[in-house]
Amino acid sequence: MKHPVPLLIATLFAFIFSLSSLRDKTCPCGVAPATSDVSMSVGTKLAAAVPTPVNYTETKAVENVAPTAAKADAARIQAIEQRLKAQGLVLYFDNAQSSTSLTESQRAQLADIQYYLSHNPNNNVKVVGHTDSRGSVGYNERLSTARANFVADYLKKLGTNEQNFNANGQGEDSPAATNSTANGRARNRRVVISLS
Repeated sequence: MKHPVPLLIATLFAFIFSLSSLRDKTCPCGVAPATSDVSMSVGTKLAAAVPTPVNYTETKAVENVAPTAAKADAARIQAIEQRLKAQGLVLYFDNAQSSTSLTESQRAQLADIQYYLSHNPNNNVKVVGHTDSRGSVGYNERLSTARANFVADYLKKLGTNEQNFNANGQGEDSPAATNSTANGRARNRRVVISLS
């Protein structure tokens, strides 16, 4: 029986000789092995000839993020526009008050309006203040304007360009309900925000 060490050495020399004969050839993957550095180890030569694997799944996932985000933005903008066209946003005020405590929902809706205008800088919204019929005509006009300005100031704080909206008060001239009941008067003390 032959001793295994000489056999192992002979196999190793044959392997090294076959690698050196490949030095001037290009591998099927199109990568030419480096030939200028004689001191490269066998492992380094093998590593140089193997192409880096590409994770195509990860690349596709990154490419798909942008279109998905753009679609979501477009859908959100369209939904806001439809809401403003259909009913606008109505904020109600207490009797004789020119400001109100905004709920989380109202803040979110005002943020939506700011978002919409930031993506549609050529569009404008109307911010119109209203009152019930109690009080003098002059007082109600000033109060309705103050209510509209309260909402306009809030939109400005959100970053809305004031050129994208116009705020004014109509006093008691455009009631939404009767002024003969408490419920009707409460519905008339309002600011309406809509596309102009």
